[in-house]
Amino acid sequence: MSRRGFWSGMAMRMLIAPLVAWLLLTLLSIEGTLFAVILVLSAMPAAVNAVILAEEYDAAPKLVSKCILWTTLASFLVLPVLIGMLS
Repeated sequence: MSRRGFWSGMAMRMLIAPLVAWLLLTLLSIEGTLFAVILVLSAMPAAVNAVILAEEYDAAPKLVSKCILWTTLASFLVLPVLIGMLS
């Protein structure tokens, strides 16, 4: 299992996805509750469906499982901060 792959997955899911969502929402002039909901959803942990697909296509299912575990744990820190920033 690659540490580089793990940290790349974590960064994409917990940092890059919310930043890209924020940029797109701002460019599209979306505001208010819709902005907040979409931004929070972009920072949610990776879905379990990814493990099923990784297992089915033999695409590093252990790495995907590890990313799901750690993005879920990281979301306990990231989501309250993000929600606090939106309030």
